[in-house]
Amino acid sequence: MRDQVTQTIQAYVDGSGGGIILRRMLALSTFNSMTQDICILAENLMASLIILPFHKNQNADGTLDGGNPGFRYVNRKVLRNAPCSVGILVDRGLGLADKISTTPRSFHAAVIFIGGKDDREALAYAGRVARHPGVKLTVIRFLLDDNSESNRRTGNSE
Repeated sequence: MRDQVTQTIQAYVDGSGGGIILRRMLALSTFNSMTQDICILAENLMASLIILPFHKNQNADGTLDGGNPGFRYVNRKVLRNAPCSVGILVDRGLGLADKISTTPRSFHAAVIFIGGKDDREALAYAGRVARHPGVKLTVIRFLLDDNSESNRRTGNSE
């Protein structure tokens, strides 16, 4: 699987990924030391982005399984301690990146945009991926509702 992912990403970089440099690293760690190993490796390589797999998998019926608590722990700790931006790759069972055709809309991706620095970086990264003619990108933007009851400030305590 590791070789398949590397080949797929390398094919994308070679075909339409101008400016992206791919370095594949392999390290063996326990769940307890994996966060530190990932962060040290990212810092040593001066990585600008760490991409981690989502800790849950999709079942055949579309529901998510309970997930791997070890990977959930690692993801949460890396998100808190990484020296660079972190992306969580959620694969909804498509896993067919090596079979993306050149026809439009053969692969769908989504980015949730709330407005922070990391969100802007994720959006820029997704924009690069969306340059491939077989990728359709959806951006979901959340805005604060200034009219909601929880956001109103009143000076009265009636």
